Amino acid sequence: MNVEIQGLPVAPNEDLETFVEDIAKCLEVEVSKDDIDVAHRVPTKKKDQFNVIVKFRTRRARDSLLEATRKKKLQTGLLGFDADLPLYLNEHLCVENKILLGKARQAKRDKDWKFVWVSQGRILMRKAEKSPVLHITCDADLAKVV
Repeated sequence: MNVEIQGLPVAPNEDLETFVEDIAKCLEVEVSKDDIDVAHRVPTKKKDQFNVIVKFRTRRARDSLLEATRKKKLQTGLLGFDADLPLYLNEHLCVENKILLGKARQAKRDKDWKFVWVSQGRILMRKAEKSPVLHITCDADLAKVV
């Protein structure tokens, strides 16, 4: 029940749970500190960038935040930062699934598929609007993308 926030600048003496509450307010979603189990920064491939992982106590809080993110684009300026850079909220995936998602996105581009998305921690693909959904669980599943 984790969410990964990308693009949130590091602030001195930051309170990440308050940032999550502020993000929820911008998205017009009810999330309080009681809904958050823990929030912490993690390193990324970029040395100066640290994403935020938020573990929610309930799936409802996580899902409502993710759903609202799809409807409204977030920027750092809404949280009081000088720069107006994009913020991205996504389901947090383990390293193996992040790598697999990257491969799925590449296969989508290479094979002209229309959709790749993550739902409930599962990587899903669809060739066209009405085509069946393909659940990607391993590299072998990507061979089905033709």
